Amino acid sequence: MGGGVSLNNYQLDAAYAAAELLLPGQGVRLTGFTAPEQSAETITSLKSALQQASETAEGRARIALVAALLNTPTELDGVDVNNPEALAAAQAKLVLETLPTVIERRFSIVNAAGGDSGWTAGVDYSKILHSSAQRQQVEHMYDAAGLDLAADLSTLTADADIAPDQGALEWMLRTSTPTGELQVPLLATHTTVDLLAPVEYQEEYAETVREAGKNSLFRQAFVDRTGHCNFTVAENVASIEAMDQRLGTGRWGSAATSSDLQHAAASLGLDGANFIEFRPDEFINDRDWTPTS
Repeated sequence: MGGGVSLNNYQLDAAYAAAELLLPGQGVRLTGFTAPEQSAETITSLKSALQQASETAEGRARIALVAALLNTPTELDGVDVNNPEALAAAQAKLVLETLPTVIERRFSIVNAAGGDSGWTAGVDYSKILHSSAQRQQVEHMYDAAGLDLAADLSTLTADADIAPDQGALEWMLRTSTPTGELQVPLLATHTTVDLLAPVEYQEEYAETVREAGKNSLFRQAFVDRTGHCNFTVAENVASIEAMDQRLGTGRWGSAATSSDLQHAAASLGLDGANFIEFRPDEFINDRDWTPTS
């Protein structure tokens, strides 16, 4: 749903912010990995920096900014979303788990595309954070630490100089970027807490489908659960049955609504279901590349 370019960019935004703010002036390599061992030094450095940062108010504030750029979930089991410090601590753990993993995996995309398609050059990080549903969380953590958020965002924007490999970017746009030009009905399902494919992807894809004029073919459903594609058998069966109805009748009706999907899945008596009404926040890392020269 996000596409390869957005995947690279949202992960790069977070890695860049972590390196720039927690390891300033160290020239941490963030792109161009063609084998997993090439990213080992970067991962070790960032892990250490994140762990040390979590021990200070200033560091926790900066990790909150990294978490926002990484689209780290906020609706977490056992965490009071209205308690900024508790949320920041929980998100910091997720960043420490997620960021090294996605950096290590970048090489496979680089090899497929023939280069790295991600970029930071020309990105206004103040604008990105302003669009984020986590902006107030980041602002609170910076205020509590007595840090100047505007200064950090200005630093990120001013120092952003990573350009994409043009050939790799063109390949990714051609082969790995959703267009929204649906030819058949599509029901997209997503868990609400997905650390590898943020649920915010669904907001971006729905916009893409609307712009393509194909909204009548498209429906979305959300499952309140943690994990990547972590659906029960019952949820998958209910989704397939909803698609069967759409294909058989030519109409969605209410088949793809959360209430009907939940009822259908629960009535199967299998392994449970947790479809919910949910609206994902904006995916903040989408952008178009504009060559600087």
